[in-house]
Amino acid sequence: MPATLPRNAWLVVMDEYGKLLRSELLPPGTHLPGRLTEVAVAYTALGWVGQPAPGRWSFIMRSGLHSLAVGIRAARPSDAQP
Repeated sequence: MPATLPRNAWLVVMDEYGKLLRSELLPPGTHLPGRLTEVAVAYTALGWVGQPAPGRWSFIMRSGLHSLAVGIRAARPSDAQP
């Protein structure tokens, strides 16, 4: 994963069923690995476990039987997930 992109990207959080829970527009030049780390720290403070792996666009956070997929997308996310 490049550290930045020259265009918009989106941070997305989806539940274990693929439901979009959160999306955040990331403007060009946003430090993407840093943003993923910030999100991991925020969810860890809420009791979730997980962390981004170097060079990866997404990672999983877990809490009990629940999981969240956190990632960076180049295309605008849609509420209608497959």
